[in-house]
Amino acid sequence: MIRKKLIGLIGLVSILSSCIDEEDNPIVALTSDRDKVVGSWIIEPEQIAELIELDEDYEGLESYETTFKEDGSTIDTVTIFGISISLEGTWTLSGNKITITRDGESSESTLVVTDTFLTLTDEEGVVLIYKRIE
Repeated sequence: MIRKKLIGLIGLVSILSSCIDEEDNPIVALTSDRDKVVGSWIIEPEQIAELIELDEDYEGLESYETTFKEDGSTIDTVTIFGISISLEGTWTLSGNKITITRDGESSESTLVVTDTFLTLTDEEGVVLIYKRIE
């Protein structure tokens, strides 16, 4: 009896999910809007403190700001031990995957973006949550 219900539920989910086109899919709406990505974003101090606790390589990190420009370029401004460093690169978006290239090295992350927050999850599962700078 339970097996029949489970099979029926799986079939129903399959049918319903095949009926949703890309335009109406809420996950696509959260992740593939290039216009929502463009702008300046900052990692809030609370998350920086968590990063430092998780990985001592982040010791001394005071702020991390990223700007994604419409032309596909990006600028990160990182402050470590009171010294600000700017890193330039490029970015591309394909569905919910963002590829950022700096100094010839590319990294791909899964992206979720709303009007207020941008979340990047890298290939190792590290999650960075940025807040839009007004």
